[in-house]
Amino acid sequence: AKFPARVYVIFQDSYGTVWIGSKPNGLYCVREYAPGLFRIDNINTGNSRLNDNEVIDIAEDSQHRIWICGFRNGLSCITNAAEIARSASPSIASVVKIVALPNTLKDKTVADIKFRRLIYTSEHALLAATSVGLAVYDTRQPLARLSKGDGTALHQHDANDTTSLTSSVLKTAVETSDGKVYV
Repeated sequence: AKFPARVYVIFQDSYGTVWIGSKPNGLYCVREYAPGLFRIDNINTGNSRLNDNEVIDIAEDSQHRIWICGFRNGLSCITNAAEIARSASPSIASVVKIVALPNTLKDKTVADIKFRRLIYTSEHALLAATSVGLAVYDTRQPLARLSKGDGTALHQHDANDTTSLTSSVLKTAVETSDGKVYV
C-alpha cells in the first residue's frame, strides 16, 4: 500500500495503537475499530498542538504518555493514549490531548536544535539525542514544569572535561538490559 509521506518511525503503544511518524505530514494514528478493519488518522500542526510535522521518533513512558520527537521543533506529549485506544470517534484529532514542549533546556532556549532519537530509560528519564547534545527530561516532573525547562538537563561536549561527551552532535542512544546508556 502506498503511504502519503516518508515514514521515519512505526511504534505500537501498550494499548495496541500504532503510531507512525512521518516527514512532512506529522503523525498518523492507526486503530482497529472492528476485526481486521483499521482507521488511520493524521495528527499535524494544523489540527492539533503537535510541535512539528517532521516526526522522526516516538517513545512511551511509564505513565503511558506518548512522546513525539519532532526534528526541528522539539517534543510533543500525548497525554491520553488510553482514551484514544478506547475512542469510537471517527476522527482522533478531536480527541487527542497534546502538550507541546518548547526547546527549553536547563534555563536556556536552544536555537537550531535538531532532535534525532528518543529513548525512555528504566530510571524514568526521557533522553533525546540531538544536534547540540543529550537532552534529559525527568518524566516524573509535571509537564508544565518540563515546558519551562525544569527537570531538564543538557549534556554537551566540553573540551576541558574528559568525562563529557566526545561530541555534542548525537544521532542515537540506547539503554542496555543492564541499565547502561550509550550515545
